[in-house]
Amino acid sequence: MEMTALGMLKFEALVPCLTASFVGHYVTTAGWGHKHEKFIIQTVPEISISTFIIVILLSVIFSLISVLYCPLRHGIEKLSEKPSKKTI
Repeated sequence: MEMTALGMLKFEALVPCLTASFVGHYVTTAGWGHKHEKFIIQTVPEISISTFIIVILLSVIFSLISVLYCPLRHGIEKLSEKPSKKTI
């Protein structure tokens, strides 16, 4: 829902997306007999200062990457566009 508008959430697409996801779920479980995978967390990492610092550092790195992604994509789009009018 977000990727087509790059950061703008289109709420008019919410109902079709939810409908498609529920139909897909019920077709695969009831129609085809597919069982969902159960993910069981066996261990939880200890909470420590080093774990906390690593999580904060990675959060900052990933947020910077996501902020830089949109301008990079727009720049690549502008470079790859062909001019509509030819100048003589």
